[in-house]
Amino acid sequence: MQLSTKFQVHVINKFIENDILVNHDMGGMLFKELNKAIDSLPDRINSVEEQSATDTNLIHTKNNQGIYIYVAKAIRSFIFTPSDLYKYGDNQNIWNSECVEPKHLSKRIEIEKRISEAIEFGFITEYYENDNKTGLKDILPRLLK
Repeated sequence: MQLSTKFQVHVINKFIENDILVNHDMGGMLFKELNKAIDSLPDRINSVEEQSATDTNLIHTKNNQGIYIYVAKAIRSFIFTPSDLYKYGDNQNIWNSECVEPKHLSKRIEIEKRISEAIEFGFITEYYENDNKTGLKDILPRLLK
C-alpha cells in the first residue's frame, strides 16, 4: 500500500519542517532533567538516618513520583486549553496527540528549563511551601506566567 503524495507532504511539513519530533524529544529529555533537579532538593533527599547502613555512600531520594506528576500537570494546564485537556483527560498523553503544535512544545521546553534553572541557582530551595516563599509549590505558579 502506497501513501498519497499529499499525505506524505503533510507529514513532512507537520513533523520535520516544524521540528515537532526534535522538540518533542527535547521536551521529554528536559523533563527527565527537571525530575533530577527535583530529586536534588534538600527536602527530597533522605537523611543519613533514613538510609540503610549498607548504602551510606549513596544518596537516596524520597519517592518523588507524585511531585513529577504535579509539575507535569501544572505545565500541561498552562500550555493547553481547558477543552483540549478535557478531551484527552488524565489517562492519555496529550503530548502525543494531534492538537500539539510547535508553539506548545517550545513553551514546554522553555518552562522546563526555567524550573530546572530556578532549582539549580537556588531560587527554589525545597518542594513544600515555606515562610521564605522559596518552595517549588510557592514559585511554580509564578514561573508559569
